[in-house]
Amino acid sequence: MPSETRAIPMVTATVYCAPAPLRCLALAVYCLGSMLGLYKAMRAWSPWERRLCFAAPFCMRVLLAGARAARLGGGAHDAILHVFLQVCTYTGK
Repeated sequence: MPSETRAIPMVTATVYCAPAPLRCLALAVYCLGSMLGLYKAMRAWSPWERRLCFAAPFCMRVLLAGARAARLGGGAHDAILHVFLQVCTYTGK
């Protein structure tokens, strides 16, 4: 399963308590960024282009994780440790 699909619950949990327009905007920006990254990955010629094509969705996930850790976003604040542990598990570290 692509990492972008696994991240949608985190994006949703982070903006769950936000007003509806902000929730929709955050999900739309993340989904569009992921689709743009997929398009760039399909059109990439070099390994570095393929590595960097998903930088924008990754940066958004880092910002949202930071918002959850700083208690600015929604979701269970005690669960942020498990979010970071999932990242370490998926990356093999």
